[in-house]
Amino acid sequence: ICKYRFDTGSAGIIKQCSAKCLNMNNRYIFYSDGNCLYRMDHSGGSEQVIHEIGLWRLYVVGDYVFFFDGNGLVKIRDDGTEYVEYYEFF
Repeated sequence: ICKYRFDTGSAGIIKQCSAKCLNMNNRYIFYSDGNCLYRMDHSGGSEQVIHEIGLWRLYVVGDYVFFFDGNGLVKIRDDGTEYVEYYEFF
């Protein structure tokens, strides 16, 4: 995962990992390696697993992360709480 600064034109590596999908909000970067959903700050520090399941199509809207886990749509708060499955509506 790299970071590019438009104001300086510089680029740098934030985290060396095998990210399959990636998204962010104004507080965190979220990514999945295919097995877990991770959250870290924009500098790459304070990494935390917030959900242990394979997922893809990662979307962030406000304080919530939405993803597909193979069975349907899941919504989880960006701190790992408020886990809701929307399988019956998918």
